[in-house]
Amino acid sequence: MTCKLTPVVGDPLCDFRGPAGSAVTLVVVPSAGGSALFHDAFYAGKSLLTAPSTEICFTPKSGSFDLSVLFTLSPGTTAEMHEKCDGDTVLDDSISPLNNAKIYHVCGSGGALAAAPSAIAAKPAAKKVAPKSAPRKGRG
Repeated sequence: MTCKLTPVVGDPLCDFRGPAGSAVTLVVVPSAGGSALFHDAFYAGKSLLTAPSTEICFTPKSGSFDLSVLFTLSPGTTAEMHEKCDGDTVLDDSISPLNNAKIYHVCGSGGALAAAPSAIAAKPAAKKVAPKSAPRKGRG
């Protein structure tokens, strides 16, 4: 199976990019002698698990959506999150008992996110309007 997600460095909106509408499977790989599971996971607000598992599946949507994950690790274990694919892409190599709750921003290609910068640039600046003062009443 071809890898679909690509890690992105330096983009505050995207940790990973991939094609929208194409299913992705992620696996957690523990260090030697340890155990690690996805304890809970949500993508775009939807739960991905009914019980702890070594893998999760989701389909990226067009735009930027959060993948929230809680990992369970045995004492002294570290882990990596990989995409289950031919290239075995490492998406996170810093999972530990002290760093086991993660939020990743997944950007699906195509759609509103790609159009947003040009739409913002094309929007005319708002006109500044001076407040109107009330007419003065004369004396008397």
